[in-house]
Amino acid sequence: MRIRFRVRAHASADELKRRAVRSLHLSLGRFLTALTEVNVVIDRVRDSRSGLDVRCSLRATLTGGQEVRAEVRDRDPVQAIDRAANRLGRDLARRRALSRARIGGPFRD
Repeated sequence: MRIRFRVRAHASADELKRRAVRSLHLSLGRFLTALTEVNVVIDRVRDSRSGLDVRCSLRATLTGGQEVRAEVRDRDPVQAIDRAANRLGRDLARRRALSRARIGGPFRD
């Protein structure tokens, strides 16, 4: 699994990258054979309700070329990364369960 990063407008980009790698490996480690690439985008967005937030967008590419996405906004960048990685892991687990229920599903180990 290759991980690509794009961190915009954040002072501690290296720390966020380390945290994202750790969180992705914890949440997606069981899907390593099914994933080819994960793209991580962390940037700041201005929200009219809560002011300045951090958005973490994850896009995982499966071996068959399908994509699964997760996006989370939070005030804390570390929380946004963790929540997005957990959400992506849950979505991948759901896809795996559905494809196993079907005969010959594309999501195989």
